Amino acid sequence: MLKRIFRRDRGAVNRTLHSITSDQATTEEHLVTTAEHVVTAEHAVTAEHAVIAEPFIYDPVKGSLLLNLPPELFYLIGEHLSHGDLSKLSQTCSRLYQFINNDTFWTHLIRFKFPSSIAKLYTNDIFEEEKTEATETGKTQQNKIQRPSFLHSGGPECELDAAAVRSATDYNETTASHLTMYFDPNWFRENVQYYQFNKTNSLNCKNVPLMKLIYFYLIDRKRVATTDMVVVHLNNPQYMGEVHTNDSLNGRVVKVFNVCWLEITGKMENILPGKYELSWRMLLNASAKIDGTTEFLAVPEHGTLICYPWTDETTQERKIIHGTSWFTSVMGTITIYKPSTVYLAVRNWASPKWKYGLYWDYCELKMLSL
Repeated sequence: MLKRIFRRDRGAVNRTLHSITSDQATTEEHLVTTAEHVVTAEHAVTAEHAVIAEPFIYDPVKGSLLLNLPPELFYLIGEHLSHGDLSKLSQTCSRLYQFINNDTFWTHLIRFKFPSSIAKLYTNDIFEEEKTEATETGKTQQNKIQRPSFLHSGGPECELDAAAVRSATDYNETTASHLTMYFDPNWFRENVQYYQFNKTNSLNCKNVPLMKLIYFYLIDRKRVATTDMVVVHLNNPQYMGEVHTNDSLNGRVVKVFNVCWLEITGKMENILPGKYELSWRMLLNASAKIDGTTEFLAVPEHGTLICYPWTDETTQERKIIHGTSWFTSVMGTITIYKPSTVYLAVRNWASPKWKYGLYWDYCELKMLSL
């Protein structure tokens, strides 16, 4: 009985194994057929593409295929390139040179990279004819002369003092409310000045698109090193001197050793109309002391002025915040209505006590949105 069951079950097992083996063979055959079909199809597609595709050959008549792109795509590409990259790209062929060196391209970059108020001013509004009802001399005569409190009490009047009287008289909150910003493009071409870029070596202003000159003016960092300014008692080892450091604008900074009369003066020329923020890069050592009130001044020929009062309390606050590290302190804002020389000064004459422990690197004018 047991033998019959075993033989019967063994037969069932054999039939099952035979069925599985047969199914596996069918499946394997199907997979092979499918794979052959795929490979054949891929070869067919590849062969078809090989017939359609043409090898890239530069045609000097047609130029690069890049030149077939619509201008809008070039504008998008330009948005992500530095001015150095754009300069190199413009040197690759005459057509790219012509495309990049035109006012339309640089106007687009100005509108892309700067706030709308700045872009609108420098691509359109600033070129509208100046609207003034009287000459500047006439305005000064009509307005009551105002003298800021920080002016010299005696002696000859310096350029900063004369500009401060004009600013307080003609560009105060009342008189400046109706003024517009303007400059002559031809004047700009002849007098444009960059502080970060070398105009003589990098730009031939006569042949450069106006919007390109303005773009470089807008990205230019307008900074003047303290060592390039007039510093009273500089290089007198008892009072003030230059200290060499790599962490500075030009490798040298001014250090106040011990002085009673503190005075630093300088200027930035040909600053265009706009709103600017004045800042100084400074360092205070652990024993820094400035008694009395130190005045940080910025006075444009044609605009509003700054007189920021810095007291000994200000010094102590900055020491708590920054310790003995370099920091940048914002002193206020000026608004310029015509191209101007901006006169700069740091003064502390009132206090007879000694001032010491300060380092000055540079001052900077940074353009702000209107």
